[in-house]
Amino acid sequence: IDIGPAGADGEFGYGLLNVAGAYNWLIDDLGLSGAGILMFGEKAYSIDETTKTLTLTLYRIGGSVGEISVDFQTNDISAIGGLGHDYLERVDTLVFNDGETARSFDITILDDSEDEMDEGFQVTLYNPQGGAVLGGRSSAPVTILDDDGPGSLVFETLSYAVNESHPKVTLSVLRLGGSSGRITVDFATHDGSATAGADFEPKTGTLTFEEGATSTSISVDLLDDDTYEGNETFDLVLSNATGGATLGVSATTTVSLLDDDAGETLPTFTFSASQY
Repeated sequence: IDIGPAGADGEFGYGLLNVAGAYNWLIDDLGLSGAGILMFGEKAYSIDETTKTLTLTLYRIGGSVGEISVDFQTNDISAIGGLGHDYLERVDTLVFNDGETARSFDITILDDSEDEMDEGFQVTLYNPQGGAVLGGRSSAPVTILDDDGPGSLVFETLSYAVNESHPKVTLSVLRLGGSSGRITVDFATHDGSATAGADFEPKTGTLTFEEGATSTSISVDLLDDDTYEGNETFDLVLSNATGGATLGVSATTTVSLLDDDAGETLPTFTFSASQY
């Protein structure tokens, strides 16, 4: 039974935002007991293959009278179930006690070292017992996200801030979504309101990530002065990733140099007497 999307109208317009209405409609029109409707909490799931356990939650809505049960099983799509493959297939029964409205179960995800496309399988509910019925989300696709490619390169944060009196600033570069193979990426500083040679030492170079390496860092020397000029910024930019790696969204970061020099001193005036 599909009770419709949340907030829908029409003949079957009872969704999760109107559970009481859906329950009354089912009781009146279909003659169901208050055992409830069973459905997954999400329409679809995704998980990184390095995460060992996928937890799925099943909800019982529209009633929770009595003990009920429902069977579930996994089915291959592009992922393969079984030891030595992508996940451990599972066929089991989930039992809800009287008054219980949510139960969870786990599926084991198996990591491998193969660079492959994302893969998927499906989890399906069937055979509800105790008067319960299946809702619209009685099956859910699961996508296993591959992490065995060369990865994507990004700065750890989009911005850094440091006092200009510090001798240097160190920025972290991360390799996300895979660490397969040897890769390189170029980097360079670019002037903003801060000027190379006056506020910081210009720097260019190439970072190398060996097989399995997931982070490294870049240090840029800073140049202090005694002139008040306000906070200034410069950028550090990644480019030309090799070895199949790509550049992520945060391939550019901005460094703010916080001025620690005193500002312009304004003249002051005082009266010679406290009153006249």
